[in-house]
Amino acid sequence: MWMIFQQSGIQLFDREGNPQLTSRDLKAFLTKWFRWRDNGVFGSWDWGNFGALLITGVYAAYTSPDWWVVMINAATEDGTYEWRVRDLPLYPGGNGCRTSAWGGSFLAVPRTVTDRDFIFKVIEYMQYGNPNIAVERYETSGMLAPIPAAWEDPVFHQPDPRFDGQSLGELQVRLAPESPGQNMADCYWDTIGDLNEQYTEIIQGNVSIDDALQLVQKKAVERLADTRRGFRPRNK
Repeated sequence: MWMIFQQSGIQLFDREGNPQLTSRDLKAFLTKWFRWRDNGVFGSWDWGNFGALLITGVYAAYTSPDWWVVMINAATEDGTYEWRVRDLPLYPGGNGCRTSAWGGSFLAVPRTVTDRDFIFKVIEYMQYGNPNIAVERYETSGMLAPIPAAWEDPVFHQPDPRFDGQSLGELQVRLAPESPGQNMADCYWDTIGDLNEQYTEIIQGNVSIDDALQLVQKKAVERLADTRRGFRPRNK
């Protein structure tokens, strides 16, 4: 859901970092999503059996971050089905993005560091300062680093035998500038965790979409107030 949600253009927080979880647009998206789910359009994301479900054809397609494309490997080796890769279909009324993002990993500068500028420069070099690192990262993990200078390397333009010679790298490079963004806030990932919990509660029929969003909004407002006062309780 998360990758398609980002195509909708809906923001969980406004530009000032204030939560807006009870917006009409978010409710409409979730209502549509659960209708799709109930109709069998989307199946459950089975981490442990993902590759096997592709081999047997239970999964006919999947949205994928760059690092998860490898899950198709066993199915292409099995050869029962042929596979292709494409951009995401446009979400009606959304932001026009034909791609999305899972989330991302990152390095951060701790507040306790005394020379933050120096540490930031070290991190910047490790992540973005050497185009060769970007090429190696793609070769070993399939992850597309946000370093356009590296994208001219031949590794990003090779035909991919898994997809009958389509160039996965060229597709990813072409779509990278369209990656959608989300407004960040101090309690953003806490709120995502709350949404995940309520998602399960909705599926189990324990709570309505309205009540779930009201609860997540309430928690986000409380966390944000604590943070702005300089106090952030753990596991609240």
